[in-house]
Amino acid sequence: MHTDKISKIFLELRAEIRKNWLRLAVSFIGSHAFAFFLFTSHLPENMQDIAYAAALLALAAFYAFVFFFFWNIRPRLWKQFAKLHGWTYEKEKMSVFGRRVDESSALFQIRGFIPPPFVVRGVWKEFPFRAFEYGFYKDHHKEGEFQQLTIFGFSFKGIFPHLYLNSSKNDFDPTIIVERVPLPHEFEKSFRLYAPKKYEMEALQIFTPDILHQLLSSNVYDDIEFVDGEMFIIISEYVWHDLENELKKADHIRSMFVDALNAMRFAPVGDNSPTLRAHE
Repeated sequence: MHTDKISKIFLELRAEIRKNWLRLAVSFIGSHAFAFFLFTSHLPENMQDIAYAAALLALAAFYAFVFFFFWNIRPRLWKQFAKLHGWTYEKEKMSVFGRRVDESSALFQIRGFIPPPFVVRGVWKEFPFRAFEYGFYKDHHKEGEFQQLTIFGFSFKGIFPHLYLNSSKNDFDPTIIVERVPLPHEFEKSFRLYAPKKYEMEALQIFTPDILHQLLSSNVYDDIEFVDGEMFIIISEYVWHDLENELKKADHIRSMFVDALNAMRFAPVGDNSPTLRAHE
């Protein structure tokens, strides 16, 4: 019943998007044809400035409409996604996500990151859940290439150290400052596993050869981070246009670890911190 409701609402929303695409196409043709006519017409000299101004105004109106369309469609889809599942869509403030004291994740230690503008919160399979978009400039400057990320966060009742599995199939690497955990030869080219010093055994208890085989056979391109009782599925792009399918994929990954993570009770090793650090 819930799936049918989701499908119906997204079909309606998709129809509305297609209608707007039609408007975009008509606006593009109309505005550019009008501008072309004005620029190429042999008008009296005293009318040329007015014609050029009208042509530029028509083009500016079109691109303003395009900007407005794309600026609004992403939050609308996220809000609809939250509403369908009975979750909340909350605008975020820098004080929540932007300070390292609030988030231990390696993602929020990267210099040049843009704080998430919102977070979707709720309950998934009886445990807290959140999802949000995130990004950062790769060279730490706004002129550089911007890395888009979508994060699904699943909570567990187990206690486990801070771990990070980086997939070589995507173009995202948080540059963790710690030695990598050696993996069996058949996985070395596919994954990079990071764990704090002295917690390599716990990392291999979670990322077993069987789990890594499952990830490979599932064609998973996402990074996975375990931190503060939470599992982050890190997708190296924005997926606002296909949230339901991406949630299903993320839940499939979650299901591979659910028994091990809910049962795990690791103990701190001496004074060694169980938290990773990323390159700043």
